[in-house]
Amino acid sequence: MREQREIIYAQRYDVITAERDLAPEIHAMIRRTIGRIVDGHARSKQDEKLEAILNFAKYNLLPEDSISLSDLEGLSDQAIKDELYQRALKVYDSQVAKLRDEEAVREFQKVLILRVVDNKWTDHIDALDQLRNAVGLRGYAQNNPVVEYQAEGFRMFNDMIGSIEFDVTRLMMKAQIHEQERPQTEHHISTTATRNIAAQQKDLPADLDLSQVKRNDLCPCGSGKKFKNCHGKRR
Repeated sequence: MREQREIIYAQRYDVITAERDLAPEIHAMIRRTIGRIVDGHARSKQDEKLEAILNFAKYNLLPEDSISLSDLEGLSDQAIKDELYQRALKVYDSQVAKLRDEEAVREFQKVLILRVVDNKWTDHIDALDQLRNAVGLRGYAQNNPVVEYQAEGFRMFNDMIGSIEFDVTRLMMKAQIHEQERPQTEHHISTTATRNIAAQQKDLPADLDLSQVKRNDLCPCGSGKKFKNCHGKRR
């Protein structure tokens, strides 16, 4: 827990104090997110894999009408990753171009990353508390609770990092950013950026048929979560 806290706090401090463009960091998150999604469906049937990757791209990465199955068919997994990443970079450039100047871009990047990290870290702490209670009960079954807690906590931490990068990617790509006059203070910049980010929701299109999605299937929104733990909760 201490090591995890140190990692997160160090990363937060780096973002807060950064006076540089954070595009390289966000680009890396986008690339890794694409990689996780493609790799996560690598063992699926080809048609199911391409459909899942297409849904991810439409609802989390690119304008919905800018990509179709024909763009992915016949490509290797690595080629799919490269194609989606190159398209995502163009979307990223178009998003930041809507902001007034470099200062506004940096502030938007900071608000985006910090908002996601803080939310995910809070959830992770709560999950670790629940895990601590659970492994305590396993101790009665003669399992070493310390070893189990450390192993499960490490897995959960890695999952949290993946979730952070997924949400940063989705929000960066899909946030409704409106061109505006340069704000006069950092507070105004942060408020505007927060409002733009918060406006983007995870809702799927109303005409998407979820009736055939099983509870333990991956959610068609592309989050990487099981349907029952994502949009299946709402049904």
